[in-house]
Amino acid sequence: MEVEKKAGRGADALPVRSSATLVGDGAVDFHGRIADKATTGGWRAAPFIIVNEVAERMAFYAILFNMVIFLVAEMHQDLPDATTNVTNWIGTAFVLTLLGAFLADAYLGRFLTIVIFSCFYVAGFYKFNFILPSIDMLPCSALSRQNRRGRCY
Repeated sequence: MEVEKKAGRGADALPVRSSATLVGDGAVDFHGRIADKATTGGWRAAPFIIVNEVAERMAFYAILFNMVIFLVAEMHQDLPDATTNVTNWIGTAFVLTLLGAFLADAYLGRFLTIVIFSCFYVAGFYKFNFILPSIDMLPCSALSRQNRRGRCY
C-alpha cells in the first residue's frame, strides 16, 4: 500500500512517496527524477504497437503469398528463379530485423524505432499501390524472356 505525505504547507505541496513505490535500479523519469512505479510506465503505447504489428504481419504475409505468382505471371520469371527471389526477400526481411533491434536497443528506443520504420513500411506500400501501377509492363513472348530477365533483377 502506498503512503503519501505532504511536504510543506498549502495546497501546492508536493507529495512525498514512500520508498516502496520508487524503483531501486537508478531509473529516472523524463524529468530526471527517480522513477515512481505508481506513475510511470504502463500500457499507454501498447495498443498502437499491437495494432501496428498485427497490420504489418498481415501485409507481409499477403505480399509473400502472392509474390511468386506475380513474378511468374507478370514479370515472366521462371518458377525456380521466382521462388529463389522470394526466398531471398524473406531472408533479407528477417535479417534486417537484427539491424532494427540494434538501433532500438542502442540508439532510438523501441517505440521510436517502431514509429520510424512503420513510416518506411507505409511509404513502400504507397509506392506499390499508387506509383508502380502507372508503369505498364510490356507484353513479351516466351522467346523474349531471356531478354527481359535482366530488367527483372
